[in-house]
Amino acid sequence: MNLSGGNQSKVEMYFDLQVYSFQMAFTYGSWRKL
Repeated sequence: MNLSGGNQSKVEMYFDLQVYSFQMAFTYGSWRKL
């Protein structure tokens, strides 16, 4: 992981975490519907 970006990498990491948690919640919700 490249940390030379400073704030940029922090923002990207936070955004990736949001997308990941959203995908997990969506997948979990789809499984519960089955």
